Amino acid sequence: MGRKNRRNGSSPKSEDLDLDFSRGMAERRRWKAVLNEVYSVSPHEYGRSTEGFTDTHPLAKRLKISGHELMLSISFLEDHGLIEYRNNNYIILTKRGFDVALDNERSRSSVRLQGMAVYVSLILATTAIFNFLNSTSLASPIVLTGAYLVSLVVLYLYAFHVFSR
Repeated sequence: MGRKNRRNGSSPKSEDLDLDFSRGMAERRRWKAVLNEVYSVSPHEYGRSTEGFTDTHPLAKRLKISGHELMLSISFLEDHGLIEYRNNNYIILTKRGFDVALDNERSRSSVRLQGMAVYVSLILATTAIFNFLNSTSLASPIVLTGAYLVSLVVLYLYAFHVFSR
């Protein structure tokens, strides 16, 4: 799929590139992390050092990956026309790289928004269930209130865990 996009010049989706990069999930995330980091900083922030991509390279340090992993990701991005080098070997995004990074950002935003919608739905459902139980007098109001508060704390902890990433 990625090759087809390169031939006809259309902008690829990051899913298309996942098919080309078949080494596994960790590697897929690495090239995306490198691409997203280059996308998120101002131009001319990262470049090739005279030693190449080592463990001490600022991008490797920032992403907490080895220099070898960074070199593989950079090679992948360069091979797929997502980055190029300019002025003193600084890494910049190509038009295609910008489109893929923007697609990644939109996907992350969409997932986060969907997670928030699920969280709000869970709170509403929990409230409705406890209101129903309270109206039927199946349990004392004190027990229901305690259970309701515990449920909300669990939901809050879940949301904190999910949305703090």
